[in-house]
Amino acid sequence: MQFVLDEYKDRLQIYYNEACAATSKTGSKKPALSMDAWCAICKGELRIGSDKKQSAKAKALWKKVKVTYYKGGSEEAKEFALVGDYQVHRESQITGDDRCKEVFKCRLTLLEVKFAFLNSQRMEQMKAGDATDDDAMACLDFDEFLECICRCGRDKFVECGEFDPSTPHHTRLSLSPCLSPTSHPPTGMPLHEAIRGFILNLLGLKMEEGVMRDYFYISADRFDWREAKPLEGQKLTAHRKWLDCWQNLALSDLHYFPTWEKEVHDVLQETFPDLTAIFSFYSKSIGGSTTAEDAVEMTMTEFKDLVKDVNLETKDLRFEQMQVLFMKANALNSEEAHAQRAAEKLDKESKLENARAGGNKLEGKKAPARRASASAAREDEKDQELVLYEFIALLVRISFWRANPYHGIHKLATTLIPFPECLRSMLHEVVLPLAQRDDSALFKDKLAEDEDMQAALTEYKERLKVWFNKETQSMHLCGEKRKIKYEQ
Repeated sequence: MQFVLDEYKDRLQIYYNEACAATSKTGSKKPALSMDAWCAICKGELRIGSDKKQSAKAKALWKKVKVTYYKGGSEEAKEFALVGDYQVHRESQITGDDRCKEVFKCRLTLLEVKFAFLNSQRMEQMKAGDATDDDAMACLDFDEFLECICRCGRDKFVECGEFDPSTPHHTRLSLSPCLSPTSHPPTGMPLHEAIRGFILNLLGLKMEEGVMRDYFYISADRFDWREAKPLEGQKLTAHRKWLDCWQNLALSDLHYFPTWEKEVHDVLQETFPDLTAIFSFYSKSIGGSTTAEDAVEMTMTEFKDLVKDVNLETKDLRFEQMQVLFMKANALNSEEAHAQRAAEKLDKESKLENARAGGNKLEGKKAPARRASASAAREDEKDQELVLYEFIALLVRISFWRANPYHGIHKLATTLIPFPECLRSMLHEVVLPLAQRDDSALFKDKLAEDEDMQAALTEYKERLKVWFNKETQSMHLCGEKRKIKYEQ
């Protein structure tokens, strides 16, 4: 408690001096806070706060103080009142945390404020006869004022519950314990934190709801992907590719995120080469990809082929429900991203057309604007494609709902199968054994090692180079690196 009082002592001293100066009826220079003044402050009728017009430096040091009077019972007085009833629900950084149902309350009455004032006075100041407004027995000096604050803080936050010293708690109000869904968060506020909370209320630094919300907030440690290391035998380039993919996964809305983040990372890192080969095979479907961009994106039809090949459907999770998860995983692949891709593609094609036309700028007649319904249908169709990291995020989502199809329905829900167990089970028992893979990488490795194939390439290398330069001449004229386009 002394640590908390020492932390705010300078600010409280300035607050006390200004409150005494603003409420002194006799003009005495000796600081003395009367009960009427203290009750007016607690009811919100007297506001002692920092001047908003002062500089940021002065405000931080609390050098200037603004005194404002409000009519009793007015909206302004209620806003700054320290007395009253307040309640707040516990909040958590963990998605779907059941402990968020808990409600915490605090209360302070005017009667408690008066008792705290009287009990803070020293017995030796009491004397017979009536007291004047500035008598020691009718006022609080600064030390007594600090004791009164402590009493009010105790009385105000006592309804938050009895504090259990065995539970983790903060050393400062701005911090909160890192807890798992099965650990026990604080169920009560210790006395020194109650005093800190009342001081923050008094100085106008934090409202009652903010004090309780921040203290009882449940935070969780996030997995730092920068500390991830390559697996044994994994090349550094492959590890970097995996980290680029991991950073784009949007999983924050899944149950109990982020408590399982590292475990899911480890499962996916282990299976990433297989998942990449599976994605590559199904995204290059025989249905035909008109562009190179389409060849590295998975459509809904291609995803359905994967679902059929591995028997991913169950009696409780049908493909129609997977379509919803498909669209949710594709949420980050927004219209802005598609517009950017289309613009980049259009720029390249325009340059090639300009080169073929002898450098003249191509201008075409604009097509009539589509109707709203037609445009919406076209955009929906265009956006129903997944890139690699969205495909992996989709598998993560399906694994949870495949193992827990009735999650959230209390009458039908069974024992929860959490991450990473549900993901590991689906990948190793269903997807990896049955899904087809793209073997282009294997052929590339074989090509590099086979001497006969290398000899054949060496024999025709010069003639192939002439043909390659001819086909990429237009791109070379545009100042770009020679490349064969997918359409060619």
